Amino acid sequence: MRTDPLPPLFCRNTGGYLWQVADFLSRDHSASYPRGVQLARPRRPEVDGARLWPAALPPDLVVRRAEGTARHRPVAPVLTPADGPRALLVNRDTGAFAEMPAALADAFEDWVRAGDLGRVEVCGVTAEAGHLLVALLRHGLLTADPAPAPPPAHRAPAYLREPTAQLVPRPGETFCVNRLTGRALRANAEVVRLLQECERTAVVIPDVEAGACLATLVTAGILRPVAPPPASSAGAAAER
Repeated sequence: MRTDPLPPLFCRNTGGYLWQVADFLSRDHSASYPRGVQLARPRRPEVDGARLWPAALPPDLVVRRAEGTARHRPVAPVLTPADGPRALLVNRDTGAFAEMPAALADAFEDWVRAGDLGRVEVCGVTAEAGHLLVALLRHGLLTADPAPAPPPAHRAPAYLREPTAQLVPRPGETFCVNRLTGRALRANAEVVRLLQECERTAVVIPDVEAGACLATLVTAGILRPVAPPPASSAGAAAER
């Protein structure tokens, strides 16, 4: 499968986001041939940027595949080579997908405790389940019972880089890419520094310094708003 040199466009000359590629690969298109498949203008995938999220889920919180998320057996890998049986979770309403081992997808068919999963791999990213699954909840791929309560915040929020957000250097420029959607943003040197700084530690970023750029990084699923660290601490470590 040919990939576009620009990270957000996975299939060359389609203009489609990664989640659209995942959705296409998960469906039987035999009835469309030889007539072909019609391409529609892609909808920009976004997540809610107003609420705060935990840096990690409580170990006793249970999660499962969300009602609006379909599970498929991919006919070809989207992001990661097939190393054993793989599965795709796709939510067309939120414009997100997750490629993972079939055994992990099996676990999400019923309620499972976040603390029982240990380290998990999704879209080629391996991290502690409590940390990584927050990204899947934000994108509507999983649901939790009860829904994780927004942490209290009486001051400006702090921000963590989502584990599924990747910095991709290209000659003369750098992109930050949300691997759950395929959305990518060009990042100048200041944004690259910021994303590197908050990869493992929650960082308070004054709005006056970031402005609209900060809001875009949040709604694009690149940054996760979390409760600010205690005033006596410079940051809160995210479990990786």
